[in-house]
Amino acid sequence: MLKSIRLLKPCTPSRVSNSIRSYYSPGYLQYLRSLPEAEVTCVEGLAVASEAGEAAHVTVTLTVDHGARHDAPHEAGAAHLLTRLALAALRRALAGTGAALRASTSRQAAALLAACPPALLPTVVPALLACALSPPCDPAELERHKQLVYLEMLQLEREPDALLKDYLHQAAYQDTALAQPVRGRSDTVRALDAAAAARAAARRGAGDALLAAAGPVDHAELLALAAACPRPAAAPCPADARARFTGSEIRYRNDDWPAAHVAVAFEAPGAGHDDLVALEVARQHLGAWAAGAGGGGGGGGGGEHPARLARAAAAGLCHSYRAFSLAYSDTGLWGVRWAGDSRDLEDFLYNVQDEVMHLCCSVTDAELGRARAAAAAAALRGAGGAGAGPLHARVCAAASVSAADVRAACSRYLYDACPAVAAVGATEGLPEYNRIRSGTYWLRL
Repeated sequence: MLKSIRLLKPCTPSRVSNSIRSYYSPGYLQYLRSLPEAEVTCVEGLAVASEAGEAAHVTVTLTVDHGARHDAPHEAGAAHLLTRLALAALRRALAGTGAALRASTSRQAAALLAACPPALLPTVVPALLACALSPPCDPAELERHKQLVYLEMLQLEREPDALLKDYLHQAAYQDTALAQPVRGRSDTVRALDAAAAARAAARRGAGDALLAAAGPVDHAELLALAAACPRPAAAPCPADARARFTGSEIRYRNDDWPAAHVAVAFEAPGAGHDDLVALEVARQHLGAWAAGAGGGGGGGGGGEHPARLARAAAAGLCHSYRAFSLAYSDTGLWGVRWAGDSRDLEDFLYNVQDEVMHLCCSVTDAELGRARAAAAAAALRGAGGAGAGPLHARVCAAASVSAADVRAACSRYLYDACPAVAAVGATEGLPEYNRIRSGTYWLRL
């Protein structure tokens, strides 16, 4: 993860389109340029970053490049279980301090977050590093958290979005580590013991780590606190952590569900790639829509939506849809997921593929005005594909994407490419895979 972080090229006037000046006033652009940049220093294999700001609390996050993809196949779910143990240990260590604590595990990384007053930094940072990188593996505590993971699995079975995401990764990255569910499988979680948790903790110590703090924080103080906490002994991660995309599909038909949930995705570049910004603008061009959203006519709140796909959805072709993109260290996914009635799946799929082909072949600068503004706003929020670097440079990169850039990036990754398809629910009306594949190119004279 950390090896993929790349600073953007300086944003020269020749790279900035006139459109960015229509989104933001010159004073606001000057304000973005004046914001302090993050300070980054590496100490003993740990990257330490801080960004000064005016706030009542400091937010400290430790992100370790050790997620579900780094688990051995027979120990799938160990990274998530380890994060739960780390959070429990951190809560005990910081009990009574009032610090707000959170933790998360993804396929790529694990993160622990603490928000606290600046005076508590000397207490929070050592505890955060100790609990995240070498959490205790008490057998009784381990069994208790295994039971909680089982409950999480049962809950996810009732959440179509989470189920669809797991199936999509199993289809796209079959027989590779990225196909493993974040929480593992019931059989692998059942087999996890204190020895397996210790092995996972040793692998976590070998991953790249980033300690980041934002708020009223002094970088030298943060660096000294990190340097005073030695990293534990580490073991290498499993060798088979590489990703390999495969165009395929997984369908779980259950006609008892009120709707079908479908995702169609293509392979995209990994984090830090130059094409991610153009693909983010393409994603914003497709947009998102839900039947309960406000808007113009059409009876569904989207008849006057600027996105053509939203207007098709508002005509009754689906209940909701959303374009999405996921970026890992060496690969990514770009696509559209939607929920709708079985009888309308083929019609909405046609509209999705027609819009994707339009992005590849004939989208114009005039059509991308809203998408560029949305991508620039996502860069301001810290989301999207604008990469790392000064905030002003990220906003400029998103707002300066041209239609030619979008057509080139989409043609490179989406045109005539095998998609990964996942569908759950009442999926009878979804065309078979070969017909879906045939919609990824145009025959033109």
